[in-house]
Amino acid sequence: MVITLAVAVQTFLQLQSGVGRGLDLPSLTWPVAIALLLGLPFAVLFHEFGHYLAGILQKMSCLRFAVGPIELSRNSDKWSVRRAQVRKLGAVAFVPSTFAHFKRQSVVLALAGPMASLLTWFFFTYQWRHAQTASFFWTWSLCADWALAGLLQIMPYRSAAGRSDGWNLWEALCEDTTFDQQVGAMLVPSSNLTPLRLRDWPEDVVCRNAEHPADPESHSYHCYLAYVHFLDAGYFEAAGRYLDRCLALRAPDSPPEYALEAAYFYALHRHDAVTAAKWLALETREKPWLRLRARAAVEMAANCPDAARRLVEEALQMIRAVPPSGAHQYDIDRLQEIGGQVSYPTSMPSVTRFTPSKGSTAGGSSPRKTNQPATADAESAIAAIQNAAG
Repeated sequence: MVITLAVAVQTFLQLQSGVGRGLDLPSLTWPVAIALLLGLPFAVLFHEFGHYLAGILQKMSCLRFAVGPIELSRNSDKWSVRRAQVRKLGAVAFVPSTFAHFKRQSVVLALAGPMASLLTWFFFTYQWRHAQTASFFWTWSLCADWALAGLLQIMPYRSAAGRSDGWNLWEALCEDTTFDQQVGAMLVPSSNLTPLRLRDWPEDVVCRNAEHPADPESHSYHCYLAYVHFLDAGYFEAAGRYLDRCLALRAPDSPPEYALEAAYFYALHRHDAVTAAKWLALETREKPWLRLRARAAVEMAANCPDAARRLVEEALQMIRAVPPSGAHQYDIDRLQEIGGQVSYPTSMPSVTRFTPSKGSTAGGSSPRKTNQPATADAESAIAAIQNAAG
């Protein structure tokens, strides 16, 4: 509403200026028609390019760039162009390669689009104020109107189409809880597309999201993220506690990674081949190298090292055939861990700086030892899932 009003006021001032200079009122001449047809797409393009340039300069990885129905999207290291459903006039999506300064990056990214629109608005305004003919006067005036609409994205608001740049800026500066949720949603894509290791995720955000999820459905997912984060860091006790919570919340339609990671962890770190085999059998969906890793861990726990090594080599060949990333390096280390070939960083952030909420079991003062399997807990979880599935 405010954007419409601002554009209307600017249009009124342009009409007043044109009439005062003795120019004819706008008609559908070819320059005006071009401004109507192409002015908006170009204004959106310049706005989104501002976001894109800010992301690239901050060494972030672009996932998506869309203007109207045309969308460029990235899958692994390949880009594709497709026709997409128009929900917003333009959109750019980035993930960071590090979360060390992510709040600052988010602020710069949110401001860059409106600032690009401001520059184009200055340019178009200069052009219409100095135009010598009616056609070019109204052409540049229309382009300035579109640029003003992009500039006013700096205002914080939400709509059915999404959030404005100003709303994203407000969340980055003031809304810590919502910002934590945004970071949580970017963790996996960042590690899938950049060298960012899972152990380098912001530990305080990972733990806060696991302790205080936005909704029950996301609770198991954030516990799973905490599990892989601590496992990659070499904190097996903390990883095991979050895995237990993830499995307790698991549903039949939960991602296959939950059960397959359970099979791996129970076999390798809790030395419980029986429970590990049950988790492996429970999950029938295919996750090729993750299933191979879980099978290898079960074979090793069952004292079949030759079979385990064959499975490890098969999984490593599959992973090394795809572009490298932090997430793939996590899988490589887990496979090498089965043969005792992985080493962990000598200096990692301390888990003790996170204080769990009252009544929480994660991060408690008496952690479960990794050589003491929680067989009863696992048996209960498996039985409950089988009953629900039946």
